[in-house]
Amino acid sequence: LPYSCSHEINANMTYLAIREDLNTLVKRHIASVVSSSPARAILTLENDAAELISSGLETMYAKLLHERDHAFMRRMVEIWGFFWDQVLPYVEGVLLPLQTDPLLLSLYRTPKTHGHAGSGSAGKGGSLSGLGGLGLTNSPQVDVRTVALKMFRDRIVLLVYPRLHEKLTASQEE
Repeated sequence: LPYSCSHEINANMTYLAIREDLNTLVKRHIASVVSSSPARAILTLENDAAELISSGLETMYAKLLHERDHAFMRRMVEIWGFFWDQVLPYVEGVLLPLQTDPLLLSLYRTPKTHGHAGSGSAGKGGSLSGLGGLGLTNSPQVDVRTVALKMFRDRIVLLVYPRLHEKLTASQEE
């Protein structure tokens, strides 16, 4: 094999090995959270994923913070492209056990529905994950993609929105 091809294969194998190691750590974390509080496990894991992703987005936000006006929009597009093409698939791969772990899936019970509205129950469509938090899941797993996209919105887009709006409005007026 040519050097570049074998180098790429080695890089991919290293990536897969690291991702498998991180998946193992995520599975351990799932077991720990479920054993300490099964009723709040999905909510807790969803919030943990959001915190992890949010802390990683601080670096991206910092790159936008000090960008000069003429390069701001270009940098914003670069950051979005990097997030969408590189970060999001990687985070989804690393946090895949949040969507597939049998222990987590075993917690889910189909909610009971009642024939009349005044039953005093949680109501139709409730689940363990409907207890609060980000309110992203109504299933036995954490929707990592949705959590990551909402964190990008909250930790980058909304923080630079005034500047972004100003640039977009100015370009429309020209």
